[in-house]
Amino acid sequence: MISVQKKRCRFVTTGLAIRATISVGSLLLPSCVVAQAWQPVPLVTQSVKNAGNMGGEGGQWPQALAIDSSGSFLLFGTDVGGIFRSTDGGATWEPCNVGLDARGSSALAIDRTNGNRCFVVGANSGDSSFNGLYRSTNKGASWTRVVARDDAGYRDVRDQIAFDPTSKGTYDHLRTIYWAAGSKGLMKSTDGGGNWSQVNAGLGNAPIATAGNGNLFAALTTGVSRSTGGGGTFSTVLSGESFSITATGTNIWATRSDGVWKSTNTGNSWTKLGTTGLPTGFPIRNIKVSPADQNRILVVVDKGGYDKQIWYTTNNGGQWRQGAYNNANSFLPYNNRLQLFAWHPISATTAWSFGGDWITRTSDSGQNWQWAANGYNGILVGGAWNFSLSDSNLIFFAHQDYGGALSTNGGETWTYSNAGPNPWGDSNYGGYAYRYSDTGETVLWCGYGTGWTDPRQLKISRDGGATWFNADDANGNDVTFGGSADNGRDVSLVSPSAPWCLFAGNLRSADRGWHWSKMSGCDGVYTVSAGADKNLFGIKKTGTTSTDIVKSNDDGASWIKVATINDGEVRDIAYDHVRDRVYVVGKWSLFYYQNGTWTQCDTIDDQTGGESVRTVAVDPTNPAIVYIGSARDWMKTNVAVQRSTNAAAVGSWVNLTRTSPLAAGTKDGANEAVCIRVNPVTRYAWVSGGCYGMWKIAPP
Repeated sequence: MISVQKKRCRFVTTGLAIRATISVGSLLLPSCVVAQAWQPVPLVTQSVKNAGNMGGEGGQWPQALAIDSSGSFLLFGTDVGGIFRSTDGGATWEPCNVGLDARGSSALAIDRTNGNRCFVVGANSGDSSFNGLYRSTNKGASWTRVVARDDAGYRDVRDQIAFDPTSKGTYDHLRTIYWAAGSKGLMKSTDGGGNWSQVNAGLGNAPIATAGNGNLFAALTTGVSRSTGGGGTFSTVLSGESFSITATGTNIWATRSDGVWKSTNTGNSWTKLGTTGLPTGFPIRNIKVSPADQNRILVVVDKGGYDKQIWYTTNNGGQWRQGAYNNANSFLPYNNRLQLFAWHPISATTAWSFGGDWITRTSDSGQNWQWAANGYNGILVGGAWNFSLSDSNLIFFAHQDYGGALSTNGGETWTYSNAGPNPWGDSNYGGYAYRYSDTGETVLWCGYGTGWTDPRQLKISRDGGATWFNADDANGNDVTFGGSADNGRDVSLVSPSAPWCLFAGNLRSADRGWHWSKMSGCDGVYTVSAGADKNLFGIKKTGTTSTDIVKSNDDGASWIKVATINDGEVRDIAYDHVRDRVYVVGKWSLFYYQNGTWTQCDTIDDQTGGESVRTVAVDPTNPAIVYIGSARDWMKTNVAVQRSTNAAAVGSWVNLTRTSPLAAGTKDGANEAVCIRVNPVTRYAWVSGGCYGMWKIAPP
């Protein structure tokens, strides 16, 4: 399989996993899908929580935003971390990905006459037919794909969907809808979005909008074009490269690099609004006008790179001012993004947009923007992680792209900590924390990568993440693991019987992390026996497709081969101390080794008919309870988390991933699971999703 790294996800270019043939058991018996009480684990500081917020770190690149005609229902979309909805006017958010096979969204739209009906353009970091167009008839509680499309939609931030406001007739919703569908050109539906056909081979990449009379407008490099006949033909009504378009009734607004232009007669003639204070000579994008007061306008001045600026006017262009961000409540550092806007339909001064990689809100027409992302958890934890053996309430997550987070109270609150040097976040992997009772030190360590696939420079902190320094070998040289240099894995642990012995990838320290050296017999220590022996278990890659499962009974000083598996990459392992059984996630499937025999487990296939298992964990109190997590990357699997309460026996797996529509009091839950670990005290299973944040679920 070929893998290509993309921003905040791995995008896999090939298709289904094929089951291996190592001692395969009986065919999979039908397994039920069960509704479970998933609980989100948003990253939030103590002060923000004390102010009445649940928190929500965000962490994925925002690309889409929409609001209904009442102002109570909003939708928000990310590039590769799914979509979110608010049903309380933006006060709180929740993921709403049931039925959405795409990883993200590049456009959202809500029928202004019927807020139950909405559309999402599926997106990802690479092309996939699962992206396409999806429709919901229940406010995003579930989605159904209506058009397959191979376009990625990556960084495609524009208005792609437009409803014809004249097309309702005797129906309870608008019937005619346009979609500027990238490689599919301009598409049109006349039955409320059930069926679509191409009406124009061009215009697929244009921002579009409809006027009150149903005319369709497109912002093009040649100017603003108008169609009066249903999208088949267009004529230019305003010359000069245009970057965005919006419309209300007979009023049309368009942006060029010289400012904002307005038509009050459905595009027949145009006048330029004032530009006092507004930077010109740059692309001006994503214009939105308040429906409650058309004097209030928001635009983005795009100065290139990471310099996208919000500008606003409250007097129809008489004076423009730049908006400012207040990031006091955001957990992650601010990173500039291309913004979109959604004005409240009734409150003339209220609108939503993007901050960094989270949702923001203004209550003063765009002058000030504050974090408004309660419930938006989307961080990607880098590599594998483990609960601290010193205290299960002590958790350190190293994040890809966004530093890291430490909790000392079981995830109730968190402190931001970045092992890397850059203020924007950095990519860190395989984080771990340990508190030494004799010294009071809380030691953190992880691998810092300048790039996603680069060797990890081992970083260590001895003051709970306040300061970090490079870890050294016995000669004072910096140490690294992983990347192209060796097979060191993104996972860390300590020896329970000798907690001064630390592990990070294929590195080991015997003096609490002061000095490190490479282990010759182990590439990564993944788990420890919950039995009295406290043996450590890890892996050692021995060939292109072969990997040894190894264990140590001397705190990692030496390693003993348990078995060899020939299934390509080994992704994770877990150990059942009652049955003396090692679970191993191979290239895509789950196996276990017991009594000298390998057995492949018959887990539940996903919507493609294949497997994509990434992680495994057992409940240390009752190891008959086994969890596995799956992720597809190029699409969102519908079997992200499975659980067996009968030691992975045939037919014992149940799908914990939500596949039924969201209902009051229920949550979407974990998606694209890349690491699962069970808290040894609470027995909750914690799941880190690939760009879908952290979730947990109670034991059965």
